[in-house]
Amino acid sequence: MKVVRDRAALDTYVQEATRVSPDYPVVLSKYEENGEEIDIDAVCRDGKLVAFAVSEHIEAAGVHSGDATMIHPPHSLPKRTIDACKVIAGKIGRRLQISGPFNLQIIYTRETNELKVIETNLRASRSMPFVSRASGVDFARVATVSIMGYDPAMALDTRAGASEKVYGVKTPVFSFDRLPGADILLGVTMKATGEVACFHKDVYKALLCAINSAGRNFPAPHGQSGATAVCLHAKEFSGDARTQNLALRMEQMGYEVKRSCSIEDLSLKRVELLLEFSSLSSVGSMETEQGQFSQRLRRQAIDANVNVFTQINLVETILAAIQKNPSPLLS
Repeated sequence: MKVVRDRAALDTYVQEATRVSPDYPVVLSKYEENGEEIDIDAVCRDGKLVAFAVSEHIEAAGVHSGDATMIHPPHSLPKRTIDACKVIAGKIGRRLQISGPFNLQIIYTRETNELKVIETNLRASRSMPFVSRASGVDFARVATVSIMGYDPAMALDTRAGASEKVYGVKTPVFSFDRLPGADILLGVTMKATGEVACFHKDVYKALLCAINSAGRNFPAPHGQSGATAVCLHAKEFSGDARTQNLALRMEQMGYEVKRSCSIEDLSLKRVELLLEFSSLSSVGSMETEQGQFSQRLRRQAIDANVNVFTQINLVETILAAIQKNPSPLLS
């Protein structure tokens, strides 16, 4: 699966796909940009919704759900959006007469509160154990009872401790350090090899714990012991107000932000953190000189054991968490 942004890239990909598998068609669908992604885990019995959970992704839509950092219950979604998600899940369950678990993935446009279903999977998803732990509802048990035709109410008891609101944050684990030459840029194809989940009453503490536990350490500012050196590399940095604001925010927090860096800076570990904000992985994006240099930067960071993040949504949320909870976990 690839994202193409022009006719030349489409021609290139179709030619490659037909060489690999000439007997099967290429499926085209519109790629929605500037959206957020929502995961819904649900259970129906005879088309009636009996269990329902909404999780929000931190990364922008377009990052595979298996590579995204997920929060349950949602931290920033309006109640009307969550209510609309429940209505959508109920309609799909009723229309398909589902008895058992299913998963929906939805694109959400915050400015218009528009919701678009991009996937309906008639199975349990990888997020079901996660939302079960976070919500206190054993979705697997509810699904099993529903499939067998029993009253799901007998499985909807809440586990001890779940009456107190707890946030769960699930984040991916990557193995790029064991895959020489692999590009770490995330996109529509899953690259994670595992996942970690942490739970806390404070969503930011849960996030910091999860990121740290996954080995994706985001160094906190050192303060008086010297500033943490950060290289912030982004396409068209000078014209990107969001990236500029991020740089200013980090400097105010005590980071030393370099607007550019070299392969040598990473090799000699002159910086502790690389923030490399390129576009999502797409056909043709690596053919340009800028794309090739960005890829070398990302790869060198991994090889030099320098922490690297490529999604600005996640970095902004981590910074908010550090500001609220300066944590020794991240030092």
